[in-house]
Amino acid sequence: MDDREYRSTDARLDQVQSQIEALMGHVKALEYGLRLTLATHPRPDVLIDTLDRITGDAVAPQPEEEEPGPMYQAALRQGLLIVRAQLVEWVALPSASKGSDPTEEVRFSRPEAQ
Repeated sequence: MDDREYRSTDARLDQVQSQIEALMGHVKALEYGLRLTLATHPRPDVLIDTLDRITGDAVAPQPEEEEPGPMYQAALRQGLLIVRAQLVEWVALPSASKGSDPTEEVRFSRPEAQ
């Protein structure tokens, strides 16, 4: 390879890295929005039941689509399990303390770094 090819490859890698960073920013914004919605939903038990019903469909490959890669499927499954665990924990809290403990609000409004 000559210097032009190396620079071209470096430029493409920089572009892909920038696109990935932008996508991660969008995903993080969606995560914050989802956590806010979960934390303020009046019936989290209904959310848990619905999530349980749709999880199998969400992680199963769709016949009309290309099968997602194993990393995508693992991340989707892990994300759904995390959301479910947080909902179950939220439902288990005594109703008198929901929203009154600042650490609970932080957990739902500020996602932990992964």
